[in-house]
Amino acid sequence: NLIEYLLKNNENSVYFLSSGNKYNPLIDKPYIMKSKNIFGEKCHTYEVINSDVIGPLGTLCWDLDRYLEDTRTTKVMEDFISEHGPFDVIHIQNIGGFGQNFLKMKEKFPNTKFIFDLHNYNSICMNSFLFNHKKEIMCNDYNCGQNCLQCFPKKLSEKIYSKRVKLYFSEHPLDMIKYKALHFFKNDYIHDYKKYYVLSPNNVKCTSKSFEIYRQKNIEYLNTYFDKILAVSQKVKDVAVRYGINSDKIEVSYIGTKFAETSQKPKTYNPDKKFKIAYMGYANTLKGFYFLVDTLSSIDPEIAKNIEIVFAAKGAKPKAIKDKLKNFASVELLNGYTHDNIHSILKDVDLGIVPVLWDDNLPQVAIEIVSNGIPILCSDFGGASELSKSELFKFKGGNSQDLKDKLLNIINNPELLKEYWNGHSGLMTMDKHMKNIENFYNN
Repeated sequence: NLIEYLLKNNENSVYFLSSGNKYNPLIDKPYIMKSKNIFGEKCHTYEVINSDVIGPLGTLCWDLDRYLEDTRTTKVMEDFISEHGPFDVIHIQNIGGFGQNFLKMKEKFPNTKFIFDLHNYNSICMNSFLFNHKKEIMCNDYNCGQNCLQCFPKKLSEKIYSKRVKLYFSEHPLDMIKYKALHFFKNDYIHDYKKYYVLSPNNVKCTSKSFEIYRQKNIEYLNTYFDKILAVSQKVKDVAVRYGINSDKIEVSYIGTKFAETSQKPKTYNPDKKFKIAYMGYANTLKGFYFLVDTLSSIDPEIAKNIEIVFAAKGAKPKAIKDKLKNFASVELLNGYTHDNIHSILKDVDLGIVPVLWDDNLPQVAIEIVSNGIPILCSDFGGASELSKSELFKFKGGNSQDLKDKLLNIINNPELLKEYWNGHSGLMTMDKHMKNIENFYNN
C-alpha cells in the first residue's frame, strides 16, 4: 500500500530491498540481485541472496552471533545504497535478514533520513511476540536472556534452509539444473546446509549473553541512529518506551487500510435471530483461539443454546472444537478466510472477538471486522482495543472470567452494541495514513 501510494507521484523513485529469504547453494557469499514486482519498472525491487542472517530472525537463535557480528551482508547493503542512492529516506519495516550493524548505517549516510516501523517487537524480542512459548504467558522479564534459551530451539532446522533454496530455484531453474548436475541429480541440500550453517554443537553460540546484547544494542542503535520510530498503535509505543526506546523519538502512526474506504455502516441488531459471534485468524495459542474455546465451553448450556459461533480459524481441528462446544446453537468452522469471502462469513455476525494473549500490535483482522460494521470484544493486550474507547468491549487479557462476563453482558443486553460506535473514531484511510507518513519523511 505504501509503495502504491508513493508511485502515484511521478517525482518519487521507490526502491524495495529484502533479505534472508532466498539461498543459492552454488555461491557461498551474500550478493544482491534484481527481482520482479507487481508495480513494474516504476518500483525497483532487489533481494539479498545468501544473507549471513537467515530470516526470520527467530530461526537463527541457535547462532545469534551471526546477527550481532555480521559484516558481509551489511557491506553488501551498504554498497547497494552507495550505488543506487543518495536516498532521501530509508524506511525499515523489519530487521529479519540483515545484521545488527546495519542499524548503524546512518554513520555512513548522515544526510539520509532513517525511519523504523514498529509493527512487531522484533527489535526487542527475537520471536517478535514478547511471549514465553514454553510457559504460554506474556514474557515480562527475559532474565537477562536466560529465559530466551528455553523459548527457542537450539539449532536451525534443515527444512528452513532447504525451503529457502527451493524458493530461489523456483525462480532460477537454470541454477537448479546446474546444482543437480553437480550433486548427481539429487534434490538434496543438506550437503550445502552443513557447509553454509555449521551444525556442530561446538560451534553453536546460543548463550544468554547474546540475547542480552541483542536487545540492548538494538535499542541503543534505534535511539542513536534513527530520525523517527513509528509505532502502529499506542500499545506498541507504550511497550517500546517501557523497554528503553526514547519517547520523544517515537510516534504513533496507525496503519492505513483500503477497508476504511469501503467501511459499512454499523449493523442493526436483529432480535428475531440468535446472537452470533465470530473469531477470525489462526488457531493457535498466541491469538487466543484455544483460550476462547475453553472460555466459551464454560458458558451455561441454557445460555449457549441461544448463541451461534463462526470460527474462520486456520489449522483448527473441527471434531475436537465442536465436541467442546456442543451446547451452542451452531458452530461453523472454516479453515481461515480470505478477502474474497470475509463479507459472506461476517454476514449475520453481531460481535467479533479478538482474544489475543500477547501484545498484538494492531491485528488486521480487527480492522477488517470493524470495517464490516461489526463491533469487536478485545483483549487489553495489543492495539485492537484502541479502535473503540468503550470499556464495555475490552477485557483483561488472559482472564477467562472477565471475557465471559463482558461477553454475556453484551449478549444479554444487545442494545449495548451501539456503544462500541460511540467510542469509535473511524478507521485510518490510506490517504490519511500516507499523508502522515510523508510528514515524517519531509520534516
